[in-house]
Amino acid sequence: WGQLSDLTQNKEYESRISSGGIRCLDLNCSKLDLHSLRALCLALEHPSCNVDTINLNYCGLGDSNASNTLSLATIRGLRSVSLANNPSITGNAVASFLSSSLVKLDISGCSIGNNILRVVQALQFHSPPLQYLNLQGNNIGPGPVHSIVMSLQNMKEIIVLILKDNNLGREGIMEIVEMCTDLPQLSTLDLRKNGMNSTDPLVEQIRTRLP
Repeated sequence: WGQLSDLTQNKEYESRISSGGIRCLDLNCSKLDLHSLRALCLALEHPSCNVDTINLNYCGLGDSNASNTLSLATIRGLRSVSLANNPSITGNAVASFLSSSLVKLDISGCSIGNNILRVVQALQFHSPPLQYLNLQGNNIGPGPVHSIVMSLQNMKEIIVLILKDNNLGREGIMEIVEMCTDLPQLSTLDLRKNGMNSTDPLVEQIRTRLP
């Protein structure tokens, strides 16, 4: 769909979604307006729809149109959602759609900041359990790390956790590493670009403590 700007003018594609002809819907870089988002949600809600993956990266999503996009919470079978690089979207807006059958979420590059805690809290007892979470580049900072860790430690099925480029600081990194030893399924943890030099002795401690 590439640069699709108005789904209401693309009845053929809308029909293909509704009829189950599409499983992965890639709308990256599409500047979706309210009419397009409403049409998209209606198509996804059709009983015959088989879409299980939707990518809405670089779509200019924000609070003015997120409420329509985030009605994806009602879509059955939607397992993977990417909202990466939509810097105007808020943590509350993202959290409002996390009640679906999601197992993979990418909200990297959204600059959500401290409000990322709202998202993580909504995910901690998510059913089915989340397996992949990408929070890269959200300007989290060290302040909310402890609260985030308290929620993350409940995600026992998480396999991939990406916290790269969030200015977490040395103490924040250590707290996250300690928490990760209690996540039995975790195989990938990305903590790069968080204010710790590669020569820091903590780096070796991290290597020995993680799977």
